[in-house]
Amino acid sequence: MTKKKEIVPIEPLGWRVLVKPMEGKAKSKGGVLLPDEVKDVNKLAATTCEVIKVGALAYAEVEKFPNGPWVKEGDIVMIERFSGSKFKYMGEDYRLLNDDEILAISTDPDNISHA
Repeated sequence: MTKKKEIVPIEPLGWRVLVKPMEGKAKSKGGVLLPDEVKDVNKLAATTCEVIKVGALAYAEVEKFPNGPWVKEGDIVMIERFSGSKFKYMGEDYRLLNDDEILAISTDPDNISHA
């Protein structure tokens, strides 16, 4: 599945990473449609995000990141619940994180559920 590249006129400064929480599921496991309020809360609390942009100094500290950058634009990553600075742009939720707040990269985000 090829994704359309996200165009957001916000540049993360320094060591920051701009991510977008992934949409919550529209149905429960049992097939019940979830109200928008539940999906919005799930999206805000989501730990699975798409990397939109990486700041110029992110992962530049060789001592801290000896193997180079942990993530790149387009990666699906996992972060701690409610971490980062949250904001909306054009009605969409985004977060700014420090480069070392990324916990993991996911290759199968559709099958991740949040406890």
